Amino acid sequence: MVTMKAILTSSLGGQVKIDGKRLPAKLPETNGLLKCIKGVWKKDSKVMIISGSPEYFDKNDSVLFCLTEKHEDSI
Repeated sequence: MVTMKAILTSSLGGQVKIDGKRLPAKLPETNGLLKCIKGVWKKDSKVMIISGSPEYFDKNDSVLFCLTEKHEDSI
């Protein structure tokens, strides 16, 4: 049986902006979101990110890069 979990957030974090460029950074642990993700994450899980700002595709693409580049080992 396949199950789906939805985690809604206005900002996942995991990125910093330096000299106008978004770079991967550690996911914050202060708000409990990372603990929640770790609690439901299964090996080889698939992720779907839905952007709230489709008109800002450059920002969306850089955020996606940061999340996929850095955080696979965080979870």
